[in-house]
Amino acid sequence: MWPETKIEKGSKEEDVKQIVTPISMLSVNKDRAQIWRLEPARYSRWKRLVRVRAWLQRFLSNCRSKVASRKSGQLTADEIEHIEEDILREAQQRAFHTEYQALVNGTALPNSSKIMNLSPPIDEDGLLRCGGRLSNAEHLSYNTKHPIILSRKFWVTKLIVKDYHEQRNMLVASIRLWQT
Repeated sequence: MWPETKIEKGSKEEDVKQIVTPISMLSVNKDRAQIWRLEPARYSRWKRLVRVRAWLQRFLSNCRSKVASRKSGQLTADEIEHIEEDILREAQQRAFHTEYQALVNGTALPNSSKIMNLSPPIDEDGLLRCGGRLSNAEHLSYNTKHPIILSRKFWVTKLIVKDYHEQRNMLVASIRLWQT
């Protein structure tokens, strides 16, 4: 027999309160084949790659955080800088996998390494940088003393070089227009 439920005649629908709690779920698959849209080779501009990855990172962090602490509005310089470092670190780990692992583990670089002569340290952000005598220079910035090492064969490097060339050409064009 089914249990019987007694309903009182005095209860109205207005008296019954419904408690609705919105739930959002996000499933992330870490398989590289699933995130092919984020591959640098799919982008023709460095800034576009960085901004797409930054917006995606903000979306993911907003999904993981409470409503009150979510970020909105334009991307901040810190968010963009963090994503640039992530992209560069990922490119370095792909290009110099054995060297990167050797430096992380504290072992010597292989003799066949292309970057052995650069005396590369890994900085606090996890980026491979050039070592050498420039570290003794007093009036140079850290990025000038220790430039980030990138492989010339990787698409990220080509995007960065293209971006700098476009910036330079805009500057030259604006100077020409300003003088006339």
